[in-house]
Amino acid sequence: MRVNGFQSARLLIVEPSYYLAHVIRSQLKDVGFRRIDVVADTAYALSNLDSLRYDAVLCDADGGTLPPLEFAKIARRGRGRTDPYFCLLMLSHRPTVRKVGACRDAGANAFLLKPVSATNLRDKLIAGLSGPRRFVESESFFGPDRRRGLGCAPLAEDRRTPYPSAPEFIVAPRMIAA
Repeated sequence: MRVNGFQSARLLIVEPSYYLAHVIRSQLKDVGFRRIDVVADTAYALSNLDSLRYDAVLCDADGGTLPPLEFAKIARRGRGRTDPYFCLLMLSHRPTVRKVGACRDAGANAFLLKPVSATNLRDKLIAGLSGPRRFVESESFFGPDRRRGLGCAPLAEDRRTPYPSAPEFIVAPRMIAA
């Protein structure tokens, strides 16, 4: 399924593997994205972010000359960047709970498992580009609001009923066999 309205979006892929970068770029082109740049290293990606405005960045979360988490923090908080409000997707082929949490805390919008399917990639990009979450800035964090729907009013009345009280058991005396 092709995306409509996102053909002009500029994307940056940060992937050290030439072959995987080619696959991701082909998937993005197949779903309708046209302006796609590919770099092999996070240091080059920062120089691209200094000179061009990107709508989304897809970054390998497993390595680079500049650690990917530092890249995310610098790209989000670094002064002089063209736009720190881009959609940041982190990709990894060996995710852990700690890595996913660290990427979220560094300002990533989403985390995807490699090899990523074209459908999953398209859905995450469209969600990040069409309905971005509001951004939060504090001393230790700058990025999309990590709370998703917490504190929202329920859509319908609460139909749950409390558990009934446990039935009382009567202990019968033991029968002695004669």
